[in-house]
Amino acid sequence: MRTCVICRTKAPKKELVRFALPANIAGSEKKGRGAYVCVEHDSVQIERYKKKLAKALRCDAEALHNHLMGESRS
Repeated sequence: MRTCVICRTKAPKKELVRFALPANIAGSEKKGRGAYVCVEHDSVQIERYKKKLAKALRCDAEALHNHLMGESRS
């Protein structure tokens, strides 16, 4: 069982999406750190709660934002 960092709902691992940052993101403390988010949350909700996601990933919220924006364009 894993917990969604946005809504705090517990669900099996396969029902959640895992976010992980590469080691070169500014402020990330540990390589391979991840956080889980419910599939139902769209990109707008993820953007709105990026501070919660950044805290779970132990990285800088601005670096996370830049990383998410870069991935959405590719």
